Amino acid sequence: IKIKISCDLHFEGPGCNYCAEHKTGENCNVCEEGWTGFDCMECADNYYPPGVCNKKCIPSVDKYTCKDDGSKACSYNWVGDDCNTCTAGYYGVDCGTPCFPTEQYYCSATGKKV
Repeated sequence: IKIKISCDLHFEGPGCNYCAEHKTGENCNVCEEGWTGFDCMECADNYYPPGVCNKKCIPSVDKYTCKDDGSKACSYNWVGDDCNTCTAGYYGVDCGTPCFPTEQYYCSATGKKV
C-alpha cells in the first residue's frame, strides 16, 4: 500500500523536505527574489517576463519604460540597450539640447554650436 503524503503550502518533494517552487528561507515561507504573492507564483514589481520573473527593470521617468519581456523601451531622445546615450543630434545630461552640425559649425559635447 502506497501512502501519498500531502505537503503544506511551503514544502514539496518526498517527505515534504524541500521548499516549494519559488520559495526559500528556513521555513520556506519567503518568496525568492523576483516572485511575490500568497503562493509566490506572481512576478514581483519590476520583474519580468511573466511566469519567469528573472529580469529586473525599474522604469526611469523621461528615459525609458519597461516592456513585458523586461527590456527597456527608450523614451524621448534616448537610445541604446540601457537608454543611456543621446539620439544623434541631441546633447546634454537629459538629451534635451538639439544641435545638428553643418558646414559652418559643429556641436560640442554639451550641444553648443562651435
